[in-house]
Amino acid sequence: MAIEVSEGDLVRPGQQIAVIESMKMEHLVTAPHGGIITKIATSDGVTLMQGEPILFIEPAEVDGDHPEEETTVDLDHIRADLAEVIARHANTLDASRPASVERRRKTNQRTTRENITQLVDAGSFVEYGSLAIAAQRRRRKLDDLIKNTPADG
Repeated sequence: MAIEVSEGDLVRPGQQIAVIESMKMEHLVTAPHGGIITKIATSDGVTLMQGEPILFIEPAEVDGDHPEEETTVDLDHIRADLAEVIARHANTLDASRPASVERRRKTNQRTTRENITQLVDAGSFVEYGSLAIAAQRRRRKLDDLIKNTPADG
């Protein structure tokens, strides 16, 4: 529990007033309406049981006491960090590694993913560690390791 306001503070509707931690997840607590914090019923770090109050708000007219207009979010937009992860995963697939696949073909062998596809039911295999790279950072640059040693944990 972390309380973000003090007694006597003015709060707007929707303003963050506390953070509750439960099972390693943080849940934001926001003011249901504008007003003045009249009493804080708990303190930082205290464990609360269901239904116990955190603080009390006396309704009052506060500047910005109207809910903010909702902003539209483009659900198809891919953030830069997510795009990087997608690209890293794509780098590990056979389609992105034609030289490696060709070396396997020359010796009349299949790739690991082709072997797995034949052995397990579709959708039942979950690959872990595809973003791991060889532990050679002292000798090689990170970009080289990402390109040439994907899933090499």
